[in-house]
Order: sequence, then structure tokens, then C-alpha cells
Amino acid sequence: MAIETLACPDCGAELQMGLPRNSTVRSVAPEPREEPADDRVKERENACPNGHRLYVTFEF
Repeated sequence: MAIETLACPDCGAELQMGLPRNSTVRSVAPEPREEPADDRVKERENACPNGHRLYVTFEF
């Protein structure tokens, strides 16, 4: 697992999130995306330090 530093799309606050090694972050959004068609693309929910919900889409 690798630790990625991400920015909240609402307020810009930084947060750290563990993602699989060699994964690529595709987007950080305030709302969930449509179900990915590719099995190598996943989405995880998280929250910034200010409590804003965000959804991280990544490919591995």
C-alpha cells in the first residue's frame, strides 16, 4: 500500500490516503462517479480534515 497526498475538491485541504502500489489517481470528486466499466478502476470514499466527503477514483 502506498500513501498518496490528495486535495479536497471542496476546500483544498490536504489528506493522506492509502492506495494500492503502482495505482494512478484518476480523479478526486465531491460526488461518486458512475460505476467504472473497467475492472482495474476502483472508487473509494473518504473525508478531508474539514469533514467534506470525497470520492477517489484510481486505476491499478
